[in-house]
Amino acid sequence: MSEAHSMQLDTLITNASLHNRKGRWCIGINHRQFSYVGQTFTGGANYTIDANGKLLLPGLLEPHAHLDKTYTWQDGDAALPPTTSALRQAIVRMQAVKASRTPESITVALRRALNRAISFGVSGIRSHIDIGEERDLHTVRQLLAVRDEYRDLIKIEYTALGSCDTLQQEKLLRLALSCGVDHVGGAPALSADPRKALAALFALAEQVNKPLDLHIDETENPTSPCLEALAELVVEHQFKQRVMASHCCSLAFTDTFTRSRILTKVKVAGIHLVSLPACNLVLMGRRDLQPKPRGALPVDELLRANIPVSVGTDNVGDFFQPWGDYDPLRSAALCAEVAQIDEPERVFTLASSAVASAFGIDDYGIAVGNRADCSLLDAASLREALSESPLRTHVFFAGKLILQQQLQQQWS
Repeated sequence: MSEAHSMQLDTLITNASLHNRKGRWCIGINHRQFSYVGQTFTGGANYTIDANGKLLLPGLLEPHAHLDKTYTWQDGDAALPPTTSALRQAIVRMQAVKASRTPESITVALRRALNRAISFGVSGIRSHIDIGEERDLHTVRQLLAVRDEYRDLIKIEYTALGSCDTLQQEKLLRLALSCGVDHVGGAPALSADPRKALAALFALAEQVNKPLDLHIDETENPTSPCLEALAELVVEHQFKQRVMASHCCSLAFTDTFTRSRILTKVKVAGIHLVSLPACNLVLMGRRDLQPKPRGALPVDELLRANIPVSVGTDNVGDFFQPWGDYDPLRSAALCAEVAQIDEPERVFTLASSAVASAFGIDDYGIAVGNRADCSLLDAASLREALSESPLRTHVFFAGKLILQQQLQQQWS
Protein backbone atom coordinates (compact mmCIF):
# COMPACT_ATOMS: atom_id res chain seq x y z
CA MET A 1 0.00 0.00 0.00
CA SER A 2 1.46 3.38 -1.02
CA GLU A 3 2.09 6.14 1.49
CA ALA A 4 -0.57 8.34 -0.16
CA HIS A 5 -3.16 5.61 0.42
CA SER A 6 -2.24 4.87 4.04
CA MET A 7 -1.50 8.36 5.42
CA GLN A 8 -3.85 9.98 7.91
CA LEU A 9 -3.64 13.78 7.83
CA ASP A 10 -4.61 16.53 10.21
CA THR A 11 -5.61 18.73 7.26
CA LEU A 12 -5.95 18.09 3.53
CA ILE A 13 -6.27 20.88 0.96
CA THR A 14 -7.48 19.59 -2.40
CA ASN A 15 -7.71 21.16 -5.87
CA ALA A 16 -5.23 23.91 -5.02
CA SER A 17 -3.18 25.90 -7.51
CA LEU A 18 0.51 26.40 -6.67
CA HIS A 19 2.50 29.39 -7.86
CA ASN A 20 5.40 27.35 -9.30
CA ARG A 21 3.66 24.21 -10.58
CA LYS A 22 0.97 23.49 -13.17
CA GLY A 23 -2.28 21.69 -12.51
CA ARG A 24 -4.26 21.09 -9.33
CA TRP A 25 -2.61 19.81 -6.17
CA CYS A 26 -3.38 18.08 -2.88
CA ILE A 27 -1.51 19.44 0.12
CA GLY A 28 -1.39 17.45 3.35
CA ILE A 29 -0.54 18.91 6.77
CA ASN A 30 0.47 16.84 9.80
CA HIS A 31 2.17 17.80 13.06
CA ARG A 32 2.94 21.41 12.01
CA GLN A 33 4.55 20.34 8.72
CA PHE A 34 3.64 19.72 5.11
CA SER A 35 3.46 15.93 4.93
CA TYR A 36 2.11 15.41 1.42
CA VAL A 37 2.34 17.36 -1.85
CA GLY A 38 0.94 15.56 -4.86
CA GLN A 39 -1.87 15.50 -7.39
CA THR A 40 -3.72 12.48 -6.03
CA PHE A 41 -4.42 11.60 -2.41
CA THR A 42 -6.63 8.76 -1.21
CA GLY A 43 -5.71 8.61 2.47
CA GLY A 44 -7.71 10.10 5.31
CA ALA A 45 -7.87 13.55 6.86
CA ASN A 46 -9.48 15.01 9.94
CA TYR A 47 -10.31 18.20 8.06
CA THR A 48 -10.55 18.79 4.31
CA ILE A 49 -10.68 22.05 2.35
CA ASP A 50 -11.64 22.05 -1.33
CA ALA A 51 -9.63 24.96 -2.77
CA ASN A 52 -11.56 24.81 -6.04
CA GLY A 53 -8.56 26.14 -7.95
CA LYS A 54 -7.61 28.87 -5.48
CA LEU A 55 -3.93 29.73 -5.13
CA LEU A 56 -2.06 28.34 -2.13
CA LEU A 57 1.02 30.38 -1.20
CA PRO A 58 3.66 29.80 1.47
CA GLY A 59 3.55 32.22 4.38
CA LEU A 60 4.54 35.72 3.33
CA LEU A 61 7.44 37.40 5.13
CA GLU A 62 7.86 41.06 6.07
CA PRO A 63 11.55 42.02 6.41
CA HIS A 64 11.17 45.65 7.52
CA ALA A 65 8.40 47.29 9.56
CA HIS A 66 8.06 49.90 12.30
CA LEU A 67 5.39 48.54 14.60
CA ASP A 68 6.26 51.00 17.36
CA LYS A 69 5.21 53.91 15.11
CA THR A 70 2.30 52.38 13.24
CA TYR A 71 -1.04 54.21 12.96
CA THR A 72 0.22 57.42 14.58
CA TRP A 73 -0.51 59.78 11.69
CA GLN A 74 -1.99 63.09 12.79
CA ASP A 75 -3.11 65.95 10.59
CA GLY A 76 -1.34 69.28 10.82
CA ASP A 77 2.11 70.48 9.87
CA ALA A 78 4.99 70.87 12.27
CA ALA A 79 6.60 74.33 12.48
CA LEU A 80 9.85 73.27 10.82
CA PRO A 81 12.09 75.14 8.37
CA PRO A 82 11.19 74.34 4.75
CA THR A 83 14.80 73.34 4.15
CA THR A 84 14.48 70.43 6.61
CA SER A 85 14.38 67.13 4.73
CA ALA A 86 11.13 65.17 4.71
CA LEU A 87 12.83 62.37 6.64
CA ARG A 88 14.02 64.65 9.43
CA GLN A 89 10.64 66.37 9.56
CA ALA A 90 9.02 62.98 10.10
CA ILE A 91 11.52 62.16 12.86
CA VAL A 92 10.78 65.41 14.70
CA ARG A 93 7.01 65.01 14.37
CA MET A 94 7.19 61.41 15.59
CA GLN A 95 9.18 62.50 18.64
CA ALA A 96 6.37 64.89 19.59
CA VAL A 97 3.77 62.14 19.29
CA LYS A 98 5.86 59.70 21.30
CA ALA A 99 5.96 62.15 24.18
CA SER A 100 2.17 62.01 24.55
CA ARG A 101 1.33 58.39 23.63
CA THR A 102 -0.06 56.09 26.28
CA PRO A 103 1.06 52.48 26.69
CA GLU A 104 -2.49 51.37 25.93
CA SER A 105 -2.53 53.21 22.58
CA ILE A 106 0.74 51.56 21.57
CA THR A 107 -0.59 48.08 22.32
CA VAL A 108 -3.88 48.75 20.50
CA ALA A 109 -2.05 49.94 17.38
CA LEU A 110 0.38 47.02 17.52
CA ARG A 111 -2.38 44.43 17.74
CA ARG A 112 -4.21 46.11 14.88
CA ALA A 113 -1.08 45.98 12.72
CA LEU A 114 -0.35 42.34 13.53
CA ASN A 115 -3.95 41.34 12.87
CA ARG A 116 -3.77 43.06 9.47
CA ALA A 117 -0.52 41.28 8.63
CA ILE A 118 -1.90 37.89 9.66
CA SER A 119 -5.03 38.51 7.59
CA PHE A 120 -2.74 38.88 4.55
CA GLY A 121 -1.03 35.55 5.24
CA VAL A 122 2.12 36.98 6.84
CA SER A 123 3.82 34.29 8.93
CA GLY A 124 6.93 36.27 9.90
CA ILE A 125 7.64 39.96 10.45
CA ARG A 126 10.71 41.93 11.51
CA SER A 127 10.20 45.33 13.11
CA HIS A 128 12.59 48.08 14.13
CA ILE A 129 12.07 49.76 17.50
CA ASP A 130 13.34 53.27 18.21
CA ILE A 131 15.94 53.26 21.00
CA GLY A 132 16.95 56.82 21.86
CA GLU A 133 15.62 57.63 25.30
CA GLU A 134 14.62 55.85 28.51
CA ARG A 135 10.92 55.69 27.69
CA ASP A 136 11.72 53.66 24.58
CA LEU A 137 12.68 50.76 26.84
CA HIS A 138 9.09 50.69 28.13
CA THR A 139 7.93 50.40 24.51
CA VAL A 140 10.40 47.57 24.00
CA ARG A 141 8.89 45.66 26.91
CA GLN A 142 5.39 46.23 25.52
CA LEU A 143 6.37 44.95 22.09
CA LEU A 144 8.08 41.92 23.62
CA ALA A 145 4.94 41.14 25.64
CA VAL A 146 2.75 41.33 22.54
CA ARG A 147 5.25 39.09 20.70
CA ASP A 148 4.67 36.47 23.37
CA GLU A 149 0.91 37.01 23.13
CA TYR A 150 1.00 36.36 19.36
CA ARG A 151 3.55 33.52 19.37
CA ASP A 152 0.99 31.01 18.05
CA LEU A 153 -0.14 33.31 15.23
CA ILE A 154 2.97 34.95 13.74
CA LYS A 155 6.73 34.96 14.28
CA ILE A 156 8.02 38.40 15.27
CA GLU A 157 11.63 39.60 15.34
CA TYR A 158 12.80 42.97 16.61
CA THR A 159 15.73 45.23 15.71
CA ALA A 160 17.00 47.96 18.05
CA LEU A 161 17.08 51.16 15.98
CA GLY A 162 19.52 53.39 17.83
CA SER A 163 23.07 54.69 17.84
CA CYS A 164 26.32 54.61 19.76
CA ASP A 165 26.98 58.32 19.23
CA THR A 166 27.01 58.88 23.00
CA LEU A 167 27.66 56.58 25.93
CA GLN A 168 24.02 56.97 27.05
CA GLN A 169 22.68 55.99 23.63
CA GLU A 170 24.96 52.96 23.53
CA LYS A 171 23.82 51.98 27.02
CA LEU A 172 20.18 52.11 25.92
CA LEU A 173 20.95 49.96 22.89
CA ARG A 174 22.67 47.36 25.06
CA LEU A 175 19.74 47.35 27.51
CA ALA A 176 17.26 46.81 24.68
CA LEU A 177 19.31 43.90 23.35
CA SER A 178 19.56 42.39 26.82
CA CYS A 179 15.75 42.54 27.14
CA GLY A 180 15.35 40.23 24.15
CA VAL A 181 15.62 42.42 21.05
CA ASP A 182 17.17 40.30 18.31
CA HIS A 183 19.32 42.56 16.13
CA VAL A 184 21.55 45.63 16.23
CA GLY A 185 20.15 48.42 14.11
CA GLY A 186 20.65 52.09 13.41
CA ALA A 187 20.72 54.79 10.75
CA PRO A 188 24.35 55.95 10.63
CA ALA A 189 23.82 58.33 7.70
CA LEU A 190 21.81 60.56 10.05
CA SER A 191 24.77 61.03 12.40
CA ALA A 192 27.23 63.92 12.15
CA ASP A 193 29.99 61.45 11.28
CA PRO A 194 28.35 58.55 9.40
CA ARG A 195 31.50 56.43 9.12
CA LYS A 196 32.22 56.72 12.83
CA ALA A 197 28.58 55.96 13.70
CA LEU A 198 28.60 52.89 11.44
CA ALA A 199 31.86 51.60 12.90
CA ALA A 200 30.47 51.94 16.43
CA LEU A 201 27.29 49.99 15.59
CA PHE A 202 29.37 47.34 13.85
CA ALA A 203 31.64 47.03 16.89
CA LEU A 204 28.61 46.63 19.16
CA ALA A 205 27.20 43.85 16.98
CA GLU A 206 30.56 42.07 17.16
CA GLN A 207 30.69 42.42 20.95
CA VAL A 208 27.18 41.13 21.61
CA ASN A 209 27.33 38.61 18.74
CA LYS A 210 24.09 39.78 17.15
CA PRO A 211 23.11 40.20 13.49
CA LEU A 212 23.13 43.67 11.94
CA ASP A 213 20.02 45.17 10.38
CA LEU A 214 20.68 48.77 9.40
CA HIS A 215 18.97 51.70 7.73
CA ILE A 216 21.65 52.62 5.20
CA ASP A 217 22.09 55.80 3.15
CA GLU A 218 18.45 56.89 3.24
CA THR A 219 19.40 60.04 1.41
CA GLU A 220 19.60 61.62 -2.02
CA ASN A 221 23.32 62.30 -1.49
CA PRO A 222 25.27 60.13 -3.98
CA THR A 223 28.40 60.36 -1.83
CA SER A 224 26.80 58.94 1.31
CA PRO A 225 29.44 56.38 2.37
CA CYS A 226 27.67 53.87 4.60
CA LEU A 227 26.82 50.96 2.28
CA GLU A 228 30.32 50.73 0.84
CA ALA A 229 31.88 51.15 4.28
CA LEU A 230 29.60 48.46 5.71
CA ALA A 231 30.65 45.99 3.02
CA GLU A 232 34.31 46.74 3.73
CA LEU A 233 33.82 46.20 7.48
CA VAL A 234 32.05 42.88 6.97
CA VAL A 235 34.86 41.54 4.79
CA GLU A 236 37.70 43.00 6.85
CA HIS A 237 36.35 41.61 10.14
CA GLN A 238 35.03 38.39 8.59
CA PHE A 239 31.73 39.09 10.34
CA LYS A 240 29.84 35.82 10.69
CA GLN A 241 26.39 37.11 11.61
CA ARG A 242 23.76 37.99 8.99
CA VAL A 243 23.75 41.57 7.69
CA MET A 244 20.80 43.41 6.17
CA ALA A 245 20.88 46.92 4.72
CA SER A 246 17.59 48.68 4.00
CA HIS A 247 16.75 51.71 1.86
CA CYS A 248 20.20 52.37 0.27
CA CYS A 249 18.54 55.25 -1.60
CA SER A 250 21.84 56.90 -2.48
CA LEU A 251 22.46 54.13 -5.02
CA ALA A 252 19.73 55.66 -7.16
CA PHE A 253 21.74 58.89 -7.41
CA THR A 254 25.23 57.49 -8.11
CA ASP A 255 26.83 57.15 -11.52
CA THR A 256 27.07 53.73 -13.12
CA PHE A 257 30.75 53.22 -12.31
CA THR A 258 30.36 54.11 -8.62
CA ARG A 259 27.26 51.96 -8.22
CA SER A 260 29.02 48.99 -9.82
CA ARG A 261 31.98 49.39 -7.47
CA ILE A 262 29.76 49.52 -4.38
CA LEU A 263 27.57 46.60 -5.44
CA THR A 264 30.60 44.44 -6.16
CA LYS A 265 31.71 44.94 -2.55
CA VAL A 266 28.16 44.27 -1.29
CA LYS A 267 28.05 40.98 -3.19
CA VAL A 268 31.41 39.85 -1.82
CA ALA A 269 30.30 40.74 1.71
CA GLY A 270 27.03 38.80 1.31
CA ILE A 271 24.88 41.70 2.50
CA HIS A 272 21.14 41.33 1.92
CA LEU A 273 19.53 44.55 0.65
CA VAL A 274 15.92 45.51 1.32
CA SER A 275 13.93 47.75 -1.00
CA LEU A 276 11.25 49.90 0.66
CA PRO A 277 9.63 51.58 -2.34
CA ALA A 278 6.48 52.95 -0.70
CA CYS A 279 8.24 54.97 1.98
CA ASN A 280 11.08 56.05 -0.30
CA LEU A 281 8.64 57.32 -2.92
CA VAL A 282 6.95 59.37 -0.20
CA LEU A 283 10.09 60.82 1.41
CA MET A 284 12.64 61.07 -1.38
CA GLY A 285 12.58 63.53 -4.26
CA ARG A 286 10.81 66.38 -2.46
CA ARG A 287 13.40 68.93 -3.49
CA ASP A 288 12.64 71.32 -6.32
CA LEU A 289 14.52 69.37 -8.96
CA GLN A 290 13.53 68.40 -12.49
CA PRO A 291 13.16 65.63 -13.35
CA LYS A 292 12.02 64.75 -9.84
CA PRO A 293 14.29 62.11 -8.30
CA ARG A 294 12.56 59.22 -6.53
CA GLY A 295 15.32 57.41 -4.65
CA ALA A 296 14.09 53.84 -5.05
CA LEU A 297 16.61 51.01 -4.81
CA PRO A 298 17.47 49.70 -8.34
CA VAL A 299 16.06 46.22 -7.68
CA ASP A 300 16.16 45.15 -11.33
CA GLU A 301 19.89 45.81 -11.44
CA LEU A 302 20.44 43.91 -8.18
CA LEU A 303 18.57 40.89 -9.51
CA ARG A 304 20.63 40.86 -12.69
CA ALA A 305 23.80 40.94 -10.57
CA ASN A 306 22.53 38.11 -8.30
CA ILE A 307 22.73 40.33 -5.22
CA PRO A 308 20.36 39.18 -2.45
CA VAL A 309 17.40 41.55 -2.26
CA SER A 310 13.87 41.56 -0.90
CA VAL A 311 11.06 44.06 -0.51
CA GLY A 312 9.45 45.41 2.66
CA THR A 313 6.49 47.52 3.71
CA ASP A 314 8.36 49.90 6.07
CA ASN A 315 6.12 52.42 7.86
CA VAL A 316 2.33 52.29 7.81
CA GLY A 317 0.03 55.15 8.76
CA ASP A 318 2.59 57.45 10.35
CA PHE A 319 4.60 60.58 9.55
CA PHE A 320 7.10 58.64 7.45
CA GLN A 321 4.42 56.97 5.34
CA PRO A 322 0.80 58.07 5.85
CA TRP A 323 -0.48 55.38 3.48
CA GLY A 324 0.27 51.68 3.16
CA ASP A 325 -0.85 48.40 4.69
CA TYR A 326 0.73 45.16 5.90
CA ASP A 327 0.34 43.16 2.68
CA PRO A 328 3.74 42.05 1.29
CA LEU A 329 2.12 41.32 -2.08
CA ARG A 330 1.19 44.99 -2.33
CA SER A 331 4.79 46.00 -1.58
CA ALA A 332 6.14 43.48 -4.09
CA ALA A 333 3.78 44.71 -6.81
CA LEU A 334 4.79 48.32 -6.19
CA CYS A 335 8.44 47.31 -6.37
CA ALA A 336 7.76 45.57 -9.68
CA GLU A 337 6.15 48.71 -11.08
CA VAL A 338 8.97 50.99 -9.94
CA ALA A 339 11.75 48.63 -11.06
CA GLN A 340 9.86 47.57 -14.22
CA ILE A 341 10.03 43.84 -13.47
CA ASP A 342 7.60 41.79 -15.56
CA GLU A 343 7.99 38.22 -14.24
CA PRO A 344 5.48 37.35 -11.44
CA GLU A 345 7.70 34.59 -10.01
CA ARG A 346 10.64 36.94 -9.64
CA VAL A 347 8.42 39.56 -8.02
CA PHE A 348 6.91 37.05 -5.58
CA THR A 349 10.36 35.89 -4.52
CA LEU A 350 11.02 39.38 -3.10
CA ALA A 351 8.32 38.86 -0.44
CA SER A 352 8.83 35.16 0.18
CA SER A 353 11.86 32.94 -0.37
CA ALA A 354 14.34 35.84 -0.61
CA VAL A 355 13.25 37.02 2.84
CA ALA A 356 13.36 33.46 4.17
CA SER A 357 16.97 33.23 3.01
CA ALA A 358 17.82 36.54 4.70
CA PHE A 359 16.14 35.37 7.91
CA GLY A 360 17.94 32.01 7.83
CA ILE A 361 14.73 29.99 7.52
CA ASP A 362 15.70 26.60 6.11
CA ASP A 363 12.25 24.95 6.04
CA TYR A 364 10.40 27.52 3.95
CA GLY A 365 7.99 26.74 1.13
CA ILE A 366 5.31 24.23 0.23
CA ALA A 367 7.32 21.01 0.28
CA VAL A 368 7.22 17.83 2.35
CA GLY A 369 9.01 18.31 5.67
CA ASN A 370 8.78 22.10 5.68
CA ARG A 371 6.88 24.04 8.31
CA ALA A 372 3.25 24.46 7.27
CA ASP A 373 2.85 28.23 7.05
CA CYS A 374 0.58 29.07 4.13
CA SER A 375 -2.54 30.87 2.98
CA LEU A 376 -5.23 30.18 0.42
CA LEU A 377 -6.00 33.18 -1.78
CA ASP A 378 -9.11 33.99 -3.75
CA ALA A 379 -7.04 34.12 -6.93
CA ALA A 380 -6.24 31.67 -9.70
CA SER A 381 -2.70 32.79 -10.54
CA LEU A 382 0.30 34.56 -9.08
CA ARG A 383 -0.09 37.52 -11.43
CA GLU A 384 -3.68 37.90 -10.29
CA ALA A 385 -2.62 37.72 -6.64
CA LEU A 386 0.01 40.42 -7.13
CA SER A 387 -2.32 42.65 -9.12
CA GLU A 388 -5.47 42.45 -6.99
CA SER A 389 -4.35 41.77 -3.39
CA PRO A 390 -7.14 39.20 -3.05
CA LEU A 391 -8.79 37.88 0.10
CA ARG A 392 -6.88 35.21 2.00
CA THR A 393 -9.73 32.79 2.72
CA HIS A 394 -7.67 30.46 4.94
CA VAL A 395 -4.47 31.24 6.86
CA PHE A 396 -2.29 28.54 8.44
CA PHE A 397 0.53 29.05 10.92
CA ALA A 398 2.68 26.08 11.92
CA GLY A 399 0.04 23.74 10.53
CA LYS A 400 -2.84 25.29 12.47
CA LEU A 401 -5.74 27.03 10.74
CA ILE A 402 -5.74 30.37 12.54
CA LEU A 403 -8.02 32.48 10.35
CA GLN A 404 -10.89 32.02 7.90
CA GLN A 405 -12.36 34.93 5.94
CA GLN A 406 -15.09 35.29 3.35
CA LEU A 407 -16.36 38.10 1.17
CA GLN A 408 -20.05 38.45 0.53
CA GLN A 409 -21.29 40.45 -2.42
CA GLN A 410 -24.90 41.14 -3.36
CA TRP A 411 -25.59 42.73 -6.74
CA SER A 412 -28.95 44.26 -7.48
